[in-house]
Amino acid sequence: MFLGFKDDESFVVGIEGPWGSGKTSFVNLILKELKKSPEILVVKFNPWNFTGQNELIEDFFTSLAAALKKTGSEDSNIKKIRRYAGKLMRKSEVVFNPEISAFGFSIKPGELYKFGGDKTLDDERGEIDAILKGVNKKILVVIDDIDRLDKEETRLILKLVKMTGNFPNSMFLLAYDREKVAARINENGWPGEEYLKKIIQVSFSLPEPDLQDLWNILYGGLNATIESIYGTFDLKEEDQKRWEGIFYNGFGKLFKTIRDIKHYITSLRLAWSMIDKDEVNVVDFMTIEVIRIFAPQFYVTIAANKSFFTGTFNVTDTLMKRIVARNDNQAKKDKYKEFLELVPQAIREDIDGICKELFPPLSGGYDGGEWQKIWRQEKRICSEERFGFYFQLGVPVGGVSEAEIKALMKALTSEEEFSDDLLALREQKKIGVVFEKIMDHVSALHENQLENLVVSAWNVVEKISEEKTDSFDFNDPESQVLRLAYQVVKHLDPEKRGSFLEKILPKTKTVYHPTAFISTLENEEKKRQQSVDSPLLEAAEIKKLEDVCIKKIKIAAEAGTLPKERRFIFILFKWRDWGSADAVRAYLAKMLGARAGLLEFLLAARSKVYSTSGNHFVLDKTPLGEIYPMEELEKMVAAITDEDLEKMTPQEREAVNLYRNPKTW
Repeated sequence: MFLGFKDDESFVVGIEGPWGSGKTSFVNLILKELKKSPEILVVKFNPWNFTGQNELIEDFFTSLAAALKKTGSEDSNIKKIRRYAGKLMRKSEVVFNPEISAFGFSIKPGELYKFGGDKTLDDERGEIDAILKGVNKKILVVIDDIDRLDKEETRLILKLVKMTGNFPNSMFLLAYDREKVAARINENGWPGEEYLKKIIQVSFSLPEPDLQDLWNILYGGLNATIESIYGTFDLKEEDQKRWEGIFYNGFGKLFKTIRDIKHYITSLRLAWSMIDKDEVNVVDFMTIEVIRIFAPQFYVTIAANKSFFTGTFNVTDTLMKRIVARNDNQAKKDKYKEFLELVPQAIREDIDGICKELFPPLSGGYDGGEWQKIWRQEKRICSEERFGFYFQLGVPVGGVSEAEIKALMKALTSEEEFSDDLLALREQKKIGVVFEKIMDHVSALHENQLENLVVSAWNVVEKISEEKTDSFDFNDPESQVLRLAYQVVKHLDPEKRGSFLEKILPKTKTVYHPTAFISTLENEEKKRQQSVDSPLLEAAEIKKLEDVCIKKIKIAAEAGTLPKERRFIFILFKWRDWGSADAVRAYLAKMLGARAGLLEFLLAARSKVYSTSGNHFVLDKTPLGEIYPMEELEKMVAAITDEDLEKMTPQEREAVNLYRNPKTW
């Protein structure tokens, strides 16, 4: 239309559509085509650059003068435009400062009136018309985002268009929401809709975007974003199914306009650029970001209630613990409904549908560690361990990145190197998380790596002094290493499990951890009648491994290092059960013959109790009589005098007193 218009008359074209309907994109497409033509000179005028009528006039005519310069117009013509603008500014009756700047010139008081000389405003307007008629180009003035202005700004910009819209060889392209603009000028005598009709000669209304067209634009933006982050990328089958559920249960319905899509894609790209791409699940990250954009208050609530949304609860939870401890499904539903109140009503159902796909525990039936293990492996947001990565745009404090785990796996070719790396992570307070995450990689390791993994884990955990902090804490390193060894053996073919353990048990520098692990397998085998699952090892295989442990125990006893082992009393009981009660008694007789040996024995006999009122030690002396005559122990402890107690360490005194005056549990 603009290219085909040959007359030198001016006209104003309106591009109309609701906010976010793609008016700017449509205008840009028009300009892209027009810029190819030498007949059109485009002037983009930003209506947000002024704070009053004078500034508006100055900005507009400055833009017009700059455009004319590009056509090779003489300086005298540029000055005439400046004089005309100056007279308009004077006519606006705005009070000027003692010195203002217009068009790059300094204007002093008294000189403003000289701009026009004796000529009237109409005379100068005629000169401007003549100048523009002589221009060999059409000047197109583009004004976008008119519907974002306030009432006064809207009136001023339309007044400017009405005042200048009939310049020869000039055209205006305006983009706006007709309903909003008409409402803003339909006050105090302004004719609103009728006023627009007088200004706009031709108008085009953009149609409501088709939902499928919007989705195609969204798909394109998502594909481009993922490709820029990951390169060539294919969703796994389970992720594709989940994405379909998320999209059709609410995700796709959130996007009403092209602007919605642009806002989301821009935010998504920025957020993705700030995290390690290996730390998150692609589908989950795209989904939680859409919640952040459309329901920010609800997003913050999710971040603050990890236990509720992941279905994991521990003793540090307060309200959530009370709600879920009773398995009160109605209480869960009520709390979730309360959270959803933070979502705007118009999109509440959509966000609800998204959340139930994103967080399966909201729908129930997903309790238990097996689901958490699966979700952790898939890097899902509903994994308790992964949850924090999605809300901190990086690895949470105390967390371990996927990059660190990958580097750690490379060190598994050497037991010594792997142990050193584990201890380095221990210094960073990450060892517990490391053991948990290593379990996710067991299936990808070959047998030699598995050997180094278990031996290193047992040796390293023996050097770690951290213990459990409360009775419900089953994620201490000792417990994690036990579970890790179990997962490794379970991963092996059944016929290889026994030989694998026979090979690695002698390699370990610790006695306790191999002994505790074989004891676990023994207990599992004894309960085989009560379980539908087969034990990892048969009784005959376990007996061979018990003999290996007894050999390790005897070596440590002869070397004098056995009392230094963790859970010394436990080891003695296993020596008795798997080996010889007489051998244990003979060993203890020699050890307890010295006062230092007795104190070491009593210290080892203590048990730590974890309580909400405070952790403390207890000593149950009754079982000790099963491995050594109780009357002899009683005589030895009774022989300790008050003077002897004074010379002992606080821990030794406590152990003696606990034996004499046992604390209740």
